This record gives sequence, structure tokens and C-alpha cells, in this order.
Amino acid sequence: MKLAGLQPSRVWYYFEEICGVPHPSKKEAKIRVYLKELGCKLGVETVETEVGNIIYRKPARKGLENLKVVTLQAHMDMVPSKAPTSKHNFETDPIELEVIGDLVKAKETTLGADNGIGVAMILALMESTDIPHGPLEALITVDEETGMTGAFGLKAGELTGEILLNLDSEDDDEVCIGCAGGIDTNVSIPTTLAPVLTGSVAYHLVIKGLFSGHSGVDIHMGRINAIKEMANALYEMKKNFNIKLVNIVGGTLRNVIPAKCDAQFVVEEKYASDLEQFIKRYEENLKTEYGEVEKKLSFGAEKIATPTHYIAESGKIILAIEASFFGVHKMDWNVNIPETSSNFGAIKTLDGSVECIFLTRSPMAHAKEKVANMIAASYELIGAKVVHTGAYPGWLPNVHSSILKTVKEGYLKLYSEEIHVAATHGGLECGLIQGVYPQMEAVSIGANIRYPHSINEEVSISSVEKSWEFLKYILAHIDTK
Repeated sequence: MKLAGLQPSRVWYYFEEICGVPHPSKKEAKIRVYLKELGCKLGVETVETEVGNIIYRKPARKGLENLKVVTLQAHMDMVPSKAPTSKHNFETDPIELEVIGDLVKAKETTLGADNGIGVAMILALMESTDIPHGPLEALITVDEETGMTGAFGLKAGELTGEILLNLDSEDDDEVCIGCAGGIDTNVSIPTTLAPVLTGSVAYHLVIKGLFSGHSGVDIHMGRINAIKEMANALYEMKKNFNIKLVNIVGGTLRNVIPAKCDAQFVVEEKYASDLEQFIKRYEENLKTEYGEVEKKLSFGAEKIATPTHYIAESGKIILAIEASFFGVHKMDWNVNIPETSSNFGAIKTLDGSVECIFLTRSPMAHAKEKVANMIAASYELIGAKVVHTGAYPGWLPNVHSSILKTVKEGYLKLYSEEIHVAATHGGLECGLIQGVYPQMEAVSIGANIRYPHSINEEVSISSVEKSWEFLKYILAHIDTK
């Protein structure tokens, strides 16, 4: 095993086991079977709910029966992103792990430390016989990354916990007590075809090698969104060379900043030389503008066989995608994180339409709806069908909860410094869970995970050990009922 010898040994054992079982979002059947069979093998009460969540229950250690019931929570799915050169199949292949110094990474794919580390900690706790804790319950949800389906499908009576301890945070010196909500905007632009004029040439233009990242926690990091940068280039080329769009495809998921975008277009041959020079200058300008952030950036074109038709509405489509908002709309300077933002997650050309997906985030429902409507407006102007779906609530902070007091006191005792209390612009399931169980007090903790949702994802080995010891301390010092 690649992770043998790492500490804490049972957490890393289970993380490697999880990495060996395919579990991309919406394709969790194999990991559900694994988790269900393992729970039964470990002798803990194991339930698979109607929506596919797995729930474990484990009695308290002797003498700690009077502690409040803690519901540990993580999600079983992972974001399936990979490098363009990777042949990895997320539905059949295990994640290829690499240990580099203090880091665990994956080869050319997302690692799935988000949220495999949290699940692994739960499994290690379910297996343990010597860790002090009160009554434990664990909720491992399905499809957190693409729709929070498991949290949406949670029903009254399925959980008994008084404290919700979410294990999906990504900084070991921070406790999260709130998060943004989100809403998807799905766009379908109807298209028709027009014949390519004689004397036209065709190009395949690609922007790739971008850093990418999580569309919530990384949205303010100044990284290029491949679709938006392609839109700007197409806009310039439409204005200067009257290009006609044939095809565009970019991005993969609504919650990932796109790392690559491809476009094919035709142009009159008389413009070809000037257009090629424009593309070279555009790449040079991008590297000047983003060189410190996007070190592997590539932007270039090659001639391809001239197609017979182009998208008749290409001019309107280029204008609309160029007008689409991406990035931070408003900062929350009280906690120094984005308050409201939107990600242009994916675009693709189908037979008869161009489809776009956006994810807008904010802890305030009216703010996220306002930005989602702003995005919708530019597409409604060109006759597109726009549908808002998948809205989920934010998680409102409670600075007076007893579990936050326990976490703060424990961190100070263990590490002689105060833990940072924060909220995240990412999406956590706590708000949805508290919607069904409003009596639950909730916090979120986790190990240092960097660049989640991208092929650069990595987790710190020493941080996992630190987080594990902190988790054990918290469980042993939960308030009494």
C-alpha cells in the first residue's frame, strides 16, 4: 500500500481503501456497498437510507454514556477532474496516489481528500476500541459536490444527534461556523446552421494548462476561467475579423473553475495571417497578465479542415458568453472572504443548442438570486431558455453554541493558541441538515487540503495527524446531556 507507515495509520488505511473504490459524484454505488458492508463487519448499527446516505451508530465508551450524541458528517463522493493527458476512468479506476514529502497527491486527477479524509476518520472511529467518546452517530451523504442530493434527501427521524460535527473543512487551525448557499443557472441557447462561404478557413483554438480550483474557496484567487478567457478572445476576433463560431466546449462541472476551453471557428482567408498574429499576441498578453498565477498557461490555434456549416447565431452567443459574470460580486470584509460570487462552470455545443452551466454562491438568498438573474438576463436577450435549479441554503453562524466553546477551549489547550473562527464561501451541508434538525448545534473542522476540485489537490500528512488528535479530544470533552 502506498500510504502504509503514515500516521494515524488507520485513518490513512481507510483513505487508501476509499481511493481504491470509484466514487465520483452521482456514481457512488460501489462506495455505498463498501461502506455498508464495512459497517456491518465492524459491528456498528448500519443503515442505508432511501436517498443512498449511510448512517452508522456506535454506543458510548463505558462511563461516557451521559455525553450528548454527536453526529459526525462527511460526504462519500468526490469531484472527478483530470488532466487532458490522463486516461483515468473515474467510474472504474482507483485513484493513483503519490507521497511527496508531507503531502499526499494523485497522479493527474483530483485526489478526493475532499471529503475522503473526513470519511476515513469516521471509519477509524467506528473501528476503534480505545478512543474515549460518548454516543456516536455518523452521516455519510451522497452527491454533495453536484447537488447535495444526500442532504436534500435527509428525513426527520433518521438522525438522533444533538451536535453536528462536519468533517469537510480544509484548514486545521480553523473552525467553520457558517457557509454560503448556492443556486445553479442552466442555459440552453437554440441554434441553427448556416453554410460556410467559399474562401473561408477554419481554426481550432485552445486555452489550457490553467490552475483551476474550487469555485467557492478559490474564486477570489485571480485564476483564469478558461471559458471566460475564450469568450473574450472570440469577442475580439469577431469584432476584428468577423469569425463565425462552429463549436465551443469547456469546463466540466459547475463547482470547478474551468481549466480548458476549445473553440472551432471559420474566417475569411484574407484575414488568416492577421488573425494568427493576433492569437500569438493574445497569448503573450495573457502570460504577462497572469504569469505569476497561471505558470502552465497555453493559448494557441491550428488550422483544421473547413467545415460545411457554422452556428448561425454565433455572433449572439459570443456576445452573451462575453457578458456573463464570473468572479466575486461582493466581499464580506468582516471575515475577509467572498460574500457573493458566480462561476461559469461549463459550456458545450450540442445538435441544435449551446448549453451553459453557472453556480452562484452567497449566504443570503436574495443576493445569490440577484446575481443569478443578472446572468440569466444576457441569455434571455438572445432567446435562450434559462432555468434556475438546485438552490440550497447557507448556514448561519452561531457564535454562542456549546460545541464551538468546546472546540475553542480544546484547541487552546492542545496547541497553546486560539483557533481561527470563520465562515467559508464554499458549500457545506450543515444548513440543509439543520433545516431538518434545527436543534443541532454545528461546527466544521478538517485537515489542510489545498486546491480541492482540481488536479493539483493535495493533503498534508502532518495536518491529518493533528486534526485526528484534535477530533479525539473534542469527542472526549462533549457536554453532558
